[in-house]
Amino acid sequence: MRIMIGYDGSTSAEAAIDDLDRAGLPVDTEARVLSVAEQQIHPVIDAMSEELCNRLQRHFYGWDVQLETPTGAAADMILRRAVEWAADLIVVGTHGRSGLSRLMLGSVSNAIARDAACSVRVARARPHREGPLRLLIGHDGSSLADIVVNAVCRRSWPANTEVRILTVIEVLVATRADQMAGIAGTVDEINVEQHRWLQYLGEQSVQRLAGAGLTASSTVVDGDPKETLISEAGRWKADTVFVGARGLGVVGRLLLGSVSGAVVTHAPCTVEIVRNH
Repeated sequence: MRIMIGYDGSTSAEAAIDDLDRAGLPVDTEARVLSVAEQQIHPVIDAMSEELCNRLQRHFYGWDVQLETPTGAAADMILRRAVEWAADLIVVGTHGRSGLSRLMLGSVSNAIARDAACSVRVARARPHREGPLRLLIGHDGSSLADIVVNAVCRRSWPANTEVRILTVIEVLVATRADQMAGIAGTVDEINVEQHRWLQYLGEQSVQRLAGAGLTASSTVVDGDPKETLISEAGRWKADTVFVGARGLGVVGRLLLGSVSGAVVTHAPCTVEIVRNH
Protein backbone atom coordinates (compact mmCIF):
# COMPACT_ATOMS: atom_id res chain seq x y z
CA MET A 1 0.00 0.00 0.00
CA ARG A 2 1.24 3.48 -0.87
CA ILE A 3 0.49 6.35 1.49
CA MET A 4 1.43 10.00 1.08
CA ILE A 5 1.78 11.97 4.32
CA GLY A 6 1.49 15.75 4.23
CA TYR A 7 3.72 17.12 6.97
CA ASP A 8 4.43 20.69 8.07
CA GLY A 9 5.68 20.27 11.63
CA SER A 10 2.43 21.54 13.17
CA THR A 11 0.63 20.03 16.15
CA SER A 12 -2.09 18.83 13.79
CA ALA A 13 0.45 17.16 11.53
CA GLU A 14 1.95 15.39 14.54
CA ALA A 15 -1.54 14.21 15.48
CA ALA A 16 -1.86 12.72 11.99
CA ILE A 17 1.40 10.83 12.54
CA ASP A 18 0.22 9.50 15.91
CA ASP A 19 -3.05 8.44 14.25
CA LEU A 20 -1.20 6.10 11.87
CA ASP A 21 -1.16 3.52 14.66
CA ARG A 22 -4.97 3.44 14.39
CA ALA A 23 -5.16 3.23 10.58
CA GLY A 24 -4.71 -0.51 10.16
CA LEU A 25 -1.93 -0.06 7.60
CA PRO A 26 -0.09 -3.17 6.37
CA VAL A 27 3.49 -4.07 7.19
CA ASP A 28 4.66 -3.66 3.59
CA THR A 29 3.49 -0.03 3.34
CA GLU A 30 5.40 2.45 1.20
CA ALA A 31 5.24 5.92 2.77
CA ARG A 32 6.25 9.20 1.18
CA VAL A 33 6.43 12.25 3.46
CA LEU A 34 5.83 15.57 1.68
CA SER A 35 6.86 18.82 3.38
CA VAL A 36 5.58 21.48 1.01
CA ALA A 37 6.37 25.20 1.18
CA GLU A 38 5.48 28.06 -1.16
CA GLN A 39 9.10 29.20 -0.90
CA GLN A 40 12.30 27.42 0.11
CA ILE A 41 11.51 25.22 3.09
CA HIS A 42 12.65 26.40 6.53
CA PRO A 43 15.71 24.48 7.79
CA VAL A 44 13.96 23.67 11.08
CA ILE A 45 10.97 22.10 9.31
CA ASP A 46 13.35 20.30 6.95
CA ALA A 47 15.16 18.75 9.92
CA MET A 48 11.85 17.85 11.58
CA SER A 49 10.71 16.12 8.40
CA GLU A 50 13.91 14.08 8.19
CA GLU A 51 13.53 13.08 11.84
CA LEU A 52 9.92 12.10 11.15
CA CYS A 53 11.02 9.75 8.37
CA ASN A 54 13.53 8.13 10.70
CA ARG A 55 10.89 7.85 13.42
CA LEU A 56 8.40 6.21 11.06
CA GLN A 57 11.04 3.78 9.81
CA ARG A 58 11.86 2.75 13.38
CA HIS A 59 8.26 2.51 14.55
CA PHE A 60 6.77 0.75 11.53
CA TYR A 61 9.29 -1.97 10.90
CA GLY A 62 9.12 -3.04 7.27
CA TRP A 63 7.88 0.28 5.88
CA ASP A 64 9.78 1.97 3.08
CA VAL A 65 9.78 5.67 4.04
CA GLN A 66 10.99 8.46 1.74
CA LEU A 67 11.03 12.26 2.09
CA GLU A 68 10.22 14.96 -0.48
CA THR A 69 10.50 18.71 0.14
CA PRO A 70 8.97 20.32 -2.96
CA THR A 71 8.16 24.00 -3.37
CA GLY A 72 4.70 25.16 -4.41
CA ALA A 73 1.09 25.46 -3.25
CA ALA A 74 0.61 22.68 -0.69
CA ALA A 75 -2.74 21.30 -1.83
CA ASP A 76 -1.84 21.39 -5.52
CA MET A 77 1.53 19.78 -4.93
CA ILE A 78 0.20 17.00 -2.72
CA LEU A 79 -2.63 16.22 -5.12
CA ARG A 80 -0.28 16.19 -8.11
CA ARG A 81 2.40 14.07 -6.49
CA ALA A 82 -0.23 11.61 -5.23
CA VAL A 83 -1.37 11.05 -8.81
CA GLU A 84 2.17 10.81 -10.19
CA TRP A 85 3.16 8.32 -7.49
CA ALA A 86 -0.15 6.40 -7.71
CA ALA A 87 -0.81 6.80 -3.98
CA ASP A 88 -3.55 4.71 -2.40
CA LEU A 89 -4.06 7.05 0.55
CA ILE A 90 -3.21 10.63 1.48
CA VAL A 91 -2.82 11.39 5.20
CA VAL A 92 -3.15 14.97 6.47
CA GLY A 93 -3.98 16.82 9.67
CA THR A 94 -6.89 19.20 10.04
CA HIS A 95 -4.88 22.40 10.48
CA GLY A 96 -1.32 23.44 9.73
CA ARG A 97 1.13 26.27 9.94
CA SER A 98 0.46 29.65 8.34
CA GLY A 99 1.94 33.12 8.33
CA LEU A 100 5.67 33.55 7.77
CA SER A 101 6.35 29.84 7.31
CA ARG A 102 3.73 29.66 4.52
CA LEU A 103 3.24 25.97 5.15
CA MET A 104 -0.47 25.78 4.39
CA LEU A 105 -1.12 22.05 4.54
CA GLY A 106 -3.71 22.02 7.30
CA SER A 107 -5.64 24.98 5.91
CA VAL A 108 -6.20 23.12 2.64
CA SER A 109 -6.98 19.67 4.03
CA ASN A 110 -10.60 20.06 2.94
CA ALA A 111 -9.45 20.79 -0.61
CA ILE A 112 -7.31 17.65 -0.58
CA ALA A 113 -10.21 15.59 0.76
CA ARG A 114 -12.48 17.01 -1.94
CA ASP A 115 -10.21 16.79 -4.96
CA ALA A 116 -7.91 13.82 -4.42
CA ALA A 117 -8.09 10.93 -6.86
CA CYS A 118 -7.39 8.45 -4.04
CA SER A 119 -8.62 7.94 -0.50
CA VAL A 120 -7.86 10.66 2.06
CA ARG A 121 -7.45 10.35 5.83
CA VAL A 122 -7.95 13.62 7.74
CA ALA A 123 -6.67 12.97 11.26
CA ARG A 124 -7.68 14.59 14.53
CA ALA A 125 -6.03 14.35 17.92
CA ARG A 126 -8.09 12.31 20.36
CA PRO A 127 -7.74 11.78 24.11
CA HIS A 128 -6.44 8.36 25.05
CA ARG A 129 -9.29 5.87 25.45
CA GLU A 130 -9.08 2.44 26.97
CA GLY A 131 -10.57 -0.47 25.07
CA PRO A 132 -10.58 -1.76 21.50
CA LEU A 133 -10.29 0.37 18.37
CA ARG A 134 -13.66 1.63 17.12
CA LEU A 135 -14.48 2.23 13.46
CA LEU A 136 -17.75 3.81 12.31
CA ILE A 137 -18.72 3.18 8.67
CA GLY A 138 -21.29 5.41 7.02
CA HIS A 139 -23.25 3.16 4.68
CA ASP A 140 -25.73 4.53 2.15
CA GLY A 141 -26.64 1.47 0.12
CA SER A 142 -24.55 2.51 -2.88
CA SER A 143 -21.85 0.49 -4.62
CA LEU A 144 -19.30 2.90 -3.15
CA ALA A 145 -20.43 1.90 0.33
CA ASP A 146 -19.42 -1.66 -0.53
CA ILE A 147 -16.02 -0.32 -1.57
CA VAL A 148 -15.69 1.36 1.84
CA VAL A 149 -16.49 -1.92 3.62
CA ASN A 150 -14.03 -3.82 1.43
CA ALA A 151 -11.32 -1.22 2.13
CA VAL A 152 -11.78 -1.72 5.88
CA CYS A 153 -11.68 -5.51 5.45
CA ARG A 154 -8.34 -5.32 3.64
CA ARG A 155 -6.58 -3.48 6.46
CA SER A 156 -4.60 -5.07 9.29
CA TRP A 157 -6.53 -4.23 12.46
CA PRO A 158 -5.66 -5.08 16.07
CA ALA A 159 -7.52 -7.91 17.77
CA ASN A 160 -11.01 -7.04 19.06
CA THR A 161 -11.41 -4.02 16.77
CA GLU A 162 -15.08 -3.00 16.72
CA VAL A 163 -16.89 -1.81 13.58
CA ARG A 164 -20.32 -0.23 13.53
CA ILE A 165 -22.13 0.21 10.21
CA LEU A 166 -24.52 3.15 10.37
CA THR A 167 -27.05 3.75 7.61
CA VAL A 168 -28.94 7.03 7.88
CA ILE A 169 -31.85 7.74 5.57
CA GLU A 170 -34.13 10.68 5.14
CA VAL A 171 -37.55 9.10 4.94
CA LEU A 172 -40.12 10.12 2.40
CA VAL A 173 -42.95 12.16 3.92
CA ALA A 174 -46.39 12.03 2.39
CA THR A 175 -47.62 15.48 1.40
CA ARG A 176 -51.20 16.64 1.64
CA ALA A 177 -51.43 16.19 -2.10
CA ASP A 178 -50.33 12.56 -1.67
CA GLN A 179 -53.00 12.08 0.96
CA MET A 180 -55.67 13.61 -1.26
CA ALA A 181 -54.55 11.38 -4.11
CA GLY A 182 -54.77 8.35 -1.87
CA ILE A 183 -51.11 7.38 -2.20
CA ALA A 184 -49.88 8.24 1.30
CA GLY A 185 -49.87 4.53 2.09
CA THR A 186 -47.61 3.89 -0.87
CA VAL A 187 -45.08 6.39 0.50
CA ASP A 188 -45.09 4.57 3.84
CA GLU A 189 -44.58 1.26 2.05
CA ILE A 190 -41.57 2.68 0.20
CA ASN A 191 -40.05 3.74 3.53
CA VAL A 192 -40.59 0.28 5.01
CA GLU A 193 -39.08 -1.39 1.97
CA GLN A 194 -36.08 0.96 2.13
CA HIS A 195 -35.43 0.00 5.73
CA ARG A 196 -35.77 -3.69 4.96
CA TRP A 197 -33.38 -3.54 2.00
CA LEU A 198 -30.80 -1.44 3.83
CA GLN A 199 -30.92 -3.71 6.86
CA TYR A 200 -30.19 -6.62 4.53
CA LEU A 201 -27.24 -4.79 2.97
CA GLY A 202 -25.92 -3.94 6.43
CA GLU A 203 -26.14 -7.57 7.51
CA GLN A 204 -24.24 -8.62 4.40
CA SER A 205 -21.51 -6.12 5.24
CA VAL A 206 -21.37 -7.36 8.82
CA GLN A 207 -20.69 -10.86 7.55
CA ARG A 208 -17.79 -9.63 5.37
CA LEU A 209 -16.31 -7.68 8.27
CA ALA A 210 -16.66 -10.65 10.61
CA GLY A 211 -14.89 -12.77 8.00
CA ALA A 212 -11.99 -10.32 8.21
CA GLY A 213 -11.76 -10.91 11.98
CA LEU A 214 -13.63 -7.78 13.07
CA THR A 215 -16.42 -7.45 15.62
CA ALA A 216 -19.19 -5.82 13.59
CA SER A 217 -22.76 -4.62 13.97
CA SER A 218 -25.19 -2.70 11.78
CA THR A 219 -28.09 -0.33 12.33
CA VAL A 220 -30.45 1.70 10.11
CA VAL A 221 -31.92 4.93 11.46
CA ASP A 222 -34.00 7.81 10.14
CA GLY A 223 -32.60 11.32 10.23
CA ASP A 224 -30.17 13.74 8.67
CA PRO A 225 -27.06 11.76 7.56
CA LYS A 226 -24.59 14.53 8.33
CA GLU A 227 -25.87 15.31 11.81
CA THR A 228 -26.43 11.68 12.76
CA LEU A 229 -23.00 10.47 11.68
CA ILE A 230 -21.24 13.27 13.51
CA SER A 231 -23.36 12.77 16.62
CA GLU A 232 -22.86 9.00 16.66
CA ALA A 233 -19.11 9.35 16.19
CA GLY A 234 -18.99 11.42 19.36
CA ARG A 235 -21.47 9.36 21.36
CA TRP A 236 -19.79 6.05 20.53
CA LYS A 237 -16.31 7.56 20.88
CA ALA A 238 -15.27 6.33 17.43
CA ASP A 239 -11.60 6.48 16.50
CA THR A 240 -12.30 6.83 12.78
CA VAL A 241 -15.33 7.46 10.59
CA PHE A 242 -15.15 5.87 7.13
CA VAL A 243 -17.33 7.36 4.39
CA GLY A 244 -17.50 7.19 0.62
CA ALA A 245 -16.80 10.24 -1.50
CA ARG A 246 -20.23 10.11 -3.14
CA GLY A 247 -23.54 8.43 -2.48
CA LEU A 248 -26.81 7.78 -4.23
CA GLY A 249 -27.91 11.41 -3.94
CA VAL A 250 -31.43 12.74 -3.87
CA VAL A 251 -32.78 10.07 -6.22
CA GLY A 252 -32.23 7.41 -3.59
CA ARG A 253 -32.91 9.83 -0.71
CA LEU A 254 -29.62 8.63 0.77
CA LEU A 255 -27.50 11.73 1.14
CA LEU A 256 -24.41 10.38 2.88
CA GLY A 257 -22.02 10.97 0.00
CA SER A 258 -23.17 14.54 -0.51
CA VAL A 259 -22.28 15.43 3.08
CA SER A 260 -18.93 13.64 3.39
CA GLY A 261 -17.21 17.04 3.32
CA ALA A 262 -19.26 18.18 6.29
CA VAL A 263 -18.36 15.02 8.19
CA VAL A 264 -14.66 15.71 7.52
CA THR A 265 -15.06 19.25 8.82
CA HIS A 266 -17.15 18.59 11.93
CA ALA A 267 -16.61 15.00 13.11
CA PRO A 268 -14.90 14.81 16.51
CA CYS A 269 -12.47 12.14 15.31
CA THR A 270 -10.40 11.11 12.30
CA VAL A 271 -12.33 10.77 9.03
CA GLU A 272 -11.26 8.68 6.06
CA ILE A 273 -12.90 9.29 2.70
CA VAL A 274 -12.61 6.16 0.59
CA ARG A 275 -12.38 6.33 -3.19
CA ASN A 276 -12.20 3.58 -5.78
CA HIS A 277 -9.31 4.63 -7.99
